[in-house]
Amino acid sequence: MTNDNSSTWSNQAGAQAGNGGSVVGRDQYNNQRNTKKTQFGGLVAVVAVIVVAIVAILAGRAIYAKIQSSDLTAESTCAEFLQAPEDEERSAIRKIGIEKGVGGTGSPLALPAISYACSSHPDMRLGDVIVKFKGQF
Repeated sequence: MTNDNSSTWSNQAGAQAGNGGSVVGRDQYNNQRNTKKTQFGGLVAVVAVIVVAIVAILAGRAIYAKIQSSDLTAESTCAEFLQAPEDEERSAIRKIGIEKGVGGTGSPLALPAISYACSSHPDMRLGDVIVKFKGQF
């Protein structure tokens, strides 16, 4: 019987000493070297939290500006009313209408009617003009 060292030699040819001096095969050695992977999960999570916070702040500011009470009051003059932006005019009409017990001030007809009445009397108080339209909208 002959000892065939060629098969033993060929099996050991791909073996190398890995970490700690143990002999490992070629595939195992390559896998040990390539296990370092950069992980971006934490960075992505931080960026996502920052983006969500920015969106929440911007949305909150927009909502606050929308629900913020109008500077126009029942004591404001018609001239002040006519100089305000349209959305502020609508908000003031609704708010003052509720305060004075005038229903229907949310009607699309309220703004043009009150604006027309105010254009003839710029020194009149807005609350007085709105009260004149009680029951008409």
